[in-house]
Amino acid sequence: SSGINAEYGHIGNNIVTIVYNDSGLPYRQGTIKGQCNLCDVIIEPQPNNMNLVSLSSLKTTKLTDLKPHSALLVSNSSLAGIVRQMAVNANHLCQVSNGLNTGSVPYNCNWLERLKKIQKILSRCVTPMSSPTPARRETLF
Repeated sequence: SSGINAEYGHIGNNIVTIVYNDSGLPYRQGTIKGQCNLCDVIIEPQPNNMNLVSLSSLKTTKLTDLKPHSALLVSNSSLAGIVRQMAVNANHLCQVSNGLNTGSVPYNCNWLERLKKIQKILSRCVTPMSSPTPARRETLF
Protein backbone atom coordinates (compact mmCIF):
# COMPACT_ATOMS: atom_id res chain seq x y z
CA SER A 1 0.00 0.00 0.00
CA SER A 2 2.77 2.48 0.85
CA GLY A 3 4.53 1.64 -2.44
CA ILE A 4 1.42 2.57 -4.43
CA ASN A 5 0.99 5.82 -2.50
CA ALA A 6 4.65 6.73 -3.05
CA GLU A 7 4.38 5.93 -6.76
CA TYR A 8 1.34 8.18 -7.27
CA GLY A 9 2.25 10.84 -4.73
CA HIS A 10 2.74 13.52 -7.37
CA ILE A 11 -0.71 13.04 -8.93
CA GLY A 12 -3.66 15.03 -7.73
CA ASN A 13 -3.26 18.75 -8.36
CA ASN A 14 -4.89 18.68 -11.77
CA ILE A 15 -8.38 19.85 -12.60
CA VAL A 16 -8.72 17.06 -15.16
CA THR A 17 -7.28 13.59 -14.59
CA ILE A 18 -6.72 11.13 -17.44
CA VAL A 19 -7.28 7.55 -16.27
CA TYR A 20 -6.39 4.41 -18.23
CA ASN A 21 -8.60 1.75 -16.70
CA ASP A 22 -7.65 -1.72 -17.90
CA SER A 23 -8.86 -3.48 -14.75
CA GLY A 24 -12.15 -4.63 -16.27
CA LEU A 25 -14.02 -3.03 -13.34
CA PRO A 26 -15.86 0.29 -13.53
CA TYR A 27 -13.67 3.24 -12.50
CA ARG A 28 -14.73 4.72 -9.20
CA GLN A 29 -14.44 8.47 -9.20
CA GLY A 30 -12.24 9.76 -6.40
CA THR A 31 -9.82 6.83 -6.61
CA ILE A 32 -7.04 9.30 -7.38
CA LYS A 33 -7.11 11.76 -4.50
CA GLY A 34 -6.31 15.40 -5.00
CA GLN A 35 -7.20 18.92 -4.04
CA CYS A 36 -8.68 20.01 -7.34
CA ASN A 37 -9.73 16.93 -9.30
CA LEU A 38 -13.03 17.97 -10.86
CA CYS A 39 -13.23 15.85 -13.98
CA ASP A 40 -11.91 12.51 -15.22
CA VAL A 41 -11.23 11.41 -18.78
CA ILE A 42 -11.57 7.63 -18.54
CA ILE A 43 -10.02 5.34 -21.16
CA GLU A 44 -11.07 1.67 -21.19
CA PRO A 45 -9.41 -0.63 -23.73
CA GLN A 46 -11.74 -2.67 -25.95
CA PRO A 47 -11.15 -5.52 -28.41
CA ASN A 48 -9.87 -4.88 -31.97
CA ASN A 49 -7.53 -1.99 -31.03
CA MET A 50 -10.39 0.22 -29.84
CA ASN A 51 -10.90 2.22 -26.64
CA LEU A 52 -13.98 3.53 -24.88
CA VAL A 53 -13.35 7.14 -23.81
CA SER A 54 -15.73 8.92 -21.45
CA LEU A 55 -15.87 12.06 -19.32
CA SER A 56 -17.05 12.09 -15.77
CA SER A 57 -17.29 15.09 -13.44
CA LEU A 58 -17.81 15.31 -9.72
CA LYS A 59 -21.39 16.01 -8.73
CA THR A 60 -20.27 19.03 -6.69
CA THR A 61 -19.04 20.84 -9.80
CA LYS A 62 -22.50 21.14 -11.40
CA LEU A 63 -20.98 20.71 -14.84
CA THR A 64 -24.07 19.62 -16.71
CA ASP A 65 -22.23 19.64 -20.04
CA LEU A 66 -20.04 16.71 -18.94
CA LYS A 67 -22.32 13.72 -18.86
CA PRO A 68 -20.89 10.44 -17.57
CA HIS A 69 -23.00 8.40 -20.01
CA SER A 70 -21.57 10.02 -23.14
CA ALA A 71 -18.68 7.94 -24.43
CA LEU A 72 -16.68 7.61 -27.64
CA LEU A 73 -15.31 4.48 -29.27
CA VAL A 74 -11.84 5.50 -30.50
CA SER A 75 -9.12 3.59 -32.34
CA ASN A 76 -5.63 3.29 -30.85
CA SER A 77 -4.19 5.46 -33.61
CA SER A 78 -6.54 8.38 -32.80
CA LEU A 79 -6.60 7.96 -29.03
CA ALA A 80 -3.85 10.38 -27.99
CA GLY A 81 -5.12 13.36 -29.97
CA ILE A 82 -8.76 12.90 -29.01
CA VAL A 83 -8.03 12.39 -25.30
CA ARG A 84 -5.71 15.40 -25.25
CA GLN A 85 -8.38 17.61 -26.85
CA MET A 86 -11.06 16.31 -24.47
CA ALA A 87 -8.84 17.04 -21.47
CA VAL A 88 -8.01 20.57 -22.66
CA ASN A 89 -11.68 21.37 -23.34
CA ALA A 90 -12.81 19.88 -20.02
CA ASN A 91 -10.10 21.86 -18.20
CA HIS A 92 -11.28 25.07 -19.82
CA LEU A 93 -14.92 24.31 -19.00
CA CYS A 94 -14.03 23.57 -15.37
CA GLN A 95 -12.08 26.84 -15.03
CA VAL A 96 -14.93 28.87 -16.51
CA SER A 97 -17.46 27.08 -14.31
CA ASN A 98 -15.38 27.64 -11.17
CA GLY A 99 -15.06 31.33 -11.99
CA LEU A 100 -18.81 31.65 -12.42
CA ASN A 101 -19.63 29.62 -9.29
CA THR A 102 -17.27 31.55 -7.00
CA GLY A 103 -18.40 34.95 -8.25
CA SER A 104 -14.92 35.88 -9.41
CA VAL A 105 -13.95 36.97 -12.89
CA PRO A 106 -14.43 34.02 -15.24
CA TYR A 107 -11.38 32.45 -16.82
CA ASN A 108 -10.43 33.70 -20.26
CA CYS A 109 -8.22 32.16 -22.89
CA ASN A 110 -4.48 31.94 -22.21
CA TRP A 111 -3.65 34.79 -24.57
CA LEU A 112 -6.09 37.16 -22.92
CA GLU A 113 -4.92 36.17 -19.43
CA ARG A 114 -1.29 36.69 -20.50
CA LEU A 115 -2.13 40.11 -21.97
CA LYS A 116 -3.85 41.17 -18.74
CA LYS A 117 -0.79 40.12 -16.69
CA ILE A 118 1.58 42.01 -19.01
CA GLN A 119 -0.59 45.12 -18.86
CA LYS A 120 -0.71 44.90 -15.06
CA ILE A 121 3.08 44.60 -14.84
CA LEU A 122 3.57 47.46 -17.29
CA SER A 123 1.20 49.70 -15.37
CA ARG A 124 3.21 49.16 -12.19
CA CYS A 125 6.69 49.33 -13.67
CA VAL A 126 6.70 51.84 -16.48
CA THR A 127 6.40 55.52 -15.69
CA PRO A 128 5.28 57.72 -18.54
CA MET A 129 8.20 59.52 -20.10
CA SER A 130 7.88 63.03 -21.42
CA SER A 131 8.62 63.28 -25.06
CA PRO A 132 12.28 64.07 -25.63
CA THR A 133 13.07 67.50 -26.93
CA PRO A 134 14.85 67.51 -30.24
CA ALA A 135 18.53 68.32 -29.96
CA ARG A 136 19.40 71.79 -31.08
CA ARG A 137 21.53 71.91 -34.12
CA GLU A 138 24.04 74.63 -34.18
CA THR A 139 25.07 75.91 -37.51
CA LEU A 140 28.63 76.81 -38.16
CA PHE A 141 27.83 79.31 -40.93
